[in-house]
Amino acid sequence: MYCTCPGKCEQNSLDRERSDSDPCVPMAGNTRLSEQCAFRGGFEMFLLGACIALTFLNSFFLAPGIVNSMIHMFELEKGTNVALAVGFCDRSELKKQPDYVQYYKLFRMYHSVSGVANILTMICNVVYVYHLACLCTF
Repeated sequence: MYCTCPGKCEQNSLDRERSDSDPCVPMAGNTRLSEQCAFRGGFEMFLLGACIALTFLNSFFLAPGIVNSMIHMFELEKGTNVALAVGFCDRSELKKQPDYVQYYKLFRMYHSVSGVANILTMICNVVYVYHLACLCTF
């Protein structure tokens, strides 16, 4: 038996008389879910902090680098008439330019780290939602 007001259920069960206005109602149900939930203390704050930090990193540090490298790559692509091509295009001339190679590597690095940050944020959110589900017993 699970009670919504710990400490008062023992007293109420001894009285055997319960008024309809008593907010402490024993709830019959399975409490295994709340017993299995091992998250106690500041773990949920760590998860929320990690989500906020990763989102901040992604939004304010990685996204400007991605946009900046894309703009530079697009400007270099416009010079070789590759920018407006749809589908496969020959970039052999662009790959010979050291500026294009540098911006392309920078773009790939920023974009990869951004993807990892997004995946870690999703994992933190899923674990945090699981923690909230452990706290909610119906």
